[in-house]
Amino acid sequence: MTCITNIYKKEYSEISDIQRQKNVYYNLVKTVSGNLTYFGIEIIIKNNANNPEKAFFNGISESENYVRNIIQFLYENSINPDNSLEIISDLVSELEYTS
Repeated sequence: MTCITNIYKKEYSEISDIQRQKNVYYNLVKTVSGNLTYFGIEIIIKNNANNPEKAFFNGISESENYVRNIIQFLYENSINPDNSLEIISDLVSELEYTS
């Protein structure tokens, strides 16, 4: 079973000739499989177009707190789906290196 919870929502207003109006959602993904619970991240950009941009990373860690910290980092640094894979990979690698 997978449950997705919105943690942060960033709203961008339209600025003529510079930026379109959009909302970016940073979500916590909780997956329960048997006795194992693990957490991931979903990032969605919704604008006036019918096809939102998405990035989905399941099974990052068994630690909800750790994944929430990554989500906070992504939100505070306005990370979009298109460059989130590299950033999340670097953050997870850093944790493995320092552990």
